[in-house]
Amino acid sequence: MPTATPLPAPTVTATPPPTATALPEPAIKYPGKLVFQTATDEIYLMNPDGSGRTFLTKGKSPIFSPEGRRIAYVETDNTGTAINANRLMTINLDGSNRQPLCPPPTSYIGVGNLLRWSPRDRYIAAIMTVGRDGLPPVANCSVTAKTINYNRDNKNEYLLIFDWTPDGENAIWQIFDKNGFTIYYGDPDLSPTSGTRLTNYQYGVGEKPEECGQGICILQHYMFARISPDSKTVATIGTKIFFVGIPGQNSPLQGKALDDIGDPTNPNSKYFGVATRLAWSPDSQALAVVESAYDSSGRYNYAAFKLKIVNLSGGTPGKSTVISDNVVSVDWSSQ
Repeated sequence: MPTATPLPAPTVTATPPPTATALPEPAIKYPGKLVFQTATDEIYLMNPDGSGRTFLTKGKSPIFSPEGRRIAYVETDNTGTAINANRLMTINLDGSNRQPLCPPPTSYIGVGNLLRWSPRDRYIAAIMTVGRDGLPPVANCSVTAKTINYNRDNKNEYLLIFDWTPDGENAIWQIFDKNGFTIYYGDPDLSPTSGTRLTNYQYGVGEKPEECGQGICILQHYMFARISPDSKTVATIGTKIFFVGIPGQNSPLQGKALDDIGDPTNPNSKYFGVATRLAWSPDSQALAVVESAYDSSGRYNYAAFKLKIVNLSGGTPGKSTVISDNVVSVDWSSQ
C-alpha cells in the first residue's frame, strides 16, 4: 500500500505585517469577536466587520476559550536553545495572566497548531509537530492536569482534524482507511472507528490510490474542519470548502460548497486546499475563512492571503467579503 504521509507544508515567503486599516465592512453585523494570526506571528483581536483591531501578543494559531475570555496560542522559542521549541500558552483578552500550559513530551518537537478548546474547559486539541511514522498527530492537552495525551487506537491516529460538539458529548476526527483519510463523528471516548463516517473523499486534497506511482504518495485527506455552534453542520477544508450534516440533524447546508473561496484549479490547491482555517459565527449564520494563495513557484504567498466572511443565513452560502489581508489563522468567539 502507498505510504500515507501528508505532503510537507510549502516553503514560506516572508511578508510584511498587515496594515491596520480595515477593509470594507460586510453588510451584515455578526456577534462575537475574531482572533487571528498574521504571517509575522502577531496575534490580534478584531470585530467581525473588520473594525477594532487590537494587538494582543506574539504567537501563532490562537483559539478562544469556551467562555470567550481567554486565548490559547502557540509560542515559539527562536533562541535555538530548546528542543521542544513550541509551547502552548494562555492569555486573557486584555493581555494579562500569560501562562504556559501542557509542556510537550520529550519525544516530540513541540506543539504545531491548536484546533479547539473543548466546551467544558477540559481539553485543548492540538496538532503536534512530529508523530509516529512521520504523521503530525492530534493530541489533547488536559487543562487541569496540564499534561498531553495522544488519541490512538492500535494503528489509528487522528490527523489534522478534531472538534467537539457544543455540549462536549461528541466530536469529529480524521483517521486513515484503505483509500485515504476520512472524517468520523461520534463519542471521542470510544474507538475512532466506532463513529459514523461523514466523508467519502469528496473534495479531498491529495491523490487517489490509482493516481499513486512509486515512492511517496499523498493520499486524500482534509486540512481542517469545524462543527457549527447549532450542532447541525460540519464545514471542511479540501479542494473546496464544503458542508456535511451531523447525523440525526437537519442541516440546511448539507451537500453544499463554497464556490468563491480559493482556486480549486490551482495545482497547489490539490495538495494544500483552498484555505488554511475557518471558524463559525456564534449563531451559525456565517463563516470566517482564511483563503490561501500561492506564488508562481508554488509557495504560500501570505501577502495575498485573505480573511473573508461568508454569510450562510437561510442555508444558502452568500458571496464572501474580505475584511483583512495577510492572515494565516483565525477563530471566532462563542458569544
